[in-house]
Amino acid sequence: SDDKLQQILRSRADTLHRPVSTCVVGREGVAGSIPDSQMRVRGVSGLRICDASILTKLVLGHT
Repeated sequence: SDDKLQQILRSRADTLHRPVSTCVVGREGVAGSIPDSQMRVRGVSGLRICDASILTKLVLGHT
């Protein structure tokens, strides 16, 4: 049935994409900025961002 097919697809589907630029770096008060210039996540003690989400431009190669 369509429902069964949809269930199978959802349980096995995955992405090969590696999202970048999903986390805006900026000064405090800048709308949408999450980490500061030291990659510390605002409002969460001890957490830093260390992946490609902070890249402002897509680089050639695997992220």
